Amino acid sequence: MRAIFIALFAAVCAPAGYGVTTVTYPIGASAFWPGTINWVPISTYDGVDSSLDATVDFVGDASNPALFYAKTTDYVFFRMRVASPTYTAVTRDSYLLLIDIPSYGVTGIDYAFAWDAKSAIVADHGLEMCLAGTNGPTWGASQLKDNDATPASKTTKDINGAGRTTDGYVRTTDSQSTTHFGNTTLVDLAVRWDFLSDPAKGATNLTNAQNWLVTAATISNATDHNAFNSDVIGAATLTESIANGWATIPEPSSALIGLLLGAGWLCRRQRGT
Repeated sequence: MRAIFIALFAAVCAPAGYGVTTVTYPIGASAFWPGTINWVPISTYDGVDSSLDATVDFVGDASNPALFYAKTTDYVFFRMRVASPTYTAVTRDSYLLLIDIPSYGVTGIDYAFAWDAKSAIVADHGLEMCLAGTNGPTWGASQLKDNDATPASKTTKDINGAGRTTDGYVRTTDSQSTTHFGNTTLVDLAVRWDFLSDPAKGATNLTNAQNWLVTAATISNATDHNAFNSDVIGAATLTESIANGWATIPEPSSALIGLLLGAGWLCRRQRGT
């Protein structure tokens, strides 16, 4: 029984995969990240696209999901899996976490957290707070704009704007083994709830109490203000409607309860065999 519970907790809480890994902190300090985050899969499937560079190609399946979510009282976290077995600080790509608040604003993208790594100056690779610039009708036609309307700089309304380093963090963990995709890299984002609600900072309508629809997108060799040109989790091609690819965020506590109930069922089943 104990072994089954340990396996379940390892699947939810621990970084996926085994082997030699390199953990980098392009944005923020390593001391911030908790030792354990209760990651909940929210979008499992995304197949390999051999036409894309592995650094911008999301991959995932039921064994090794493509997109995860977690939250604490202070931060909201997202984890994306890309096909690249190693991470390099000079990828020059952009990684976007897209958010749709049901029954609010427009159909499709309402907000986005963007990690823009295009600049050759790594110190400029902060997290940006974005809105929809062009919302479809397809993913390939979609584009973001800055929350602060200043794409060339990071001001108060950007997550890492005005010199702040504790409102947003980025972490990458490479060499993460999978069942069907070989070694992969996990890209983690963290954004402080207070930033999202503070009228002097993000001034968004995002709250800890909402249900969100989310997905993720990549832009190859370009800033986050360009049209999506690479991959969207859950969408087979960029010609698909922006109505496709969204996943609902579950409550981490609910998902954990489900795992524990499943563990209890497995224990009873083992005992009876």
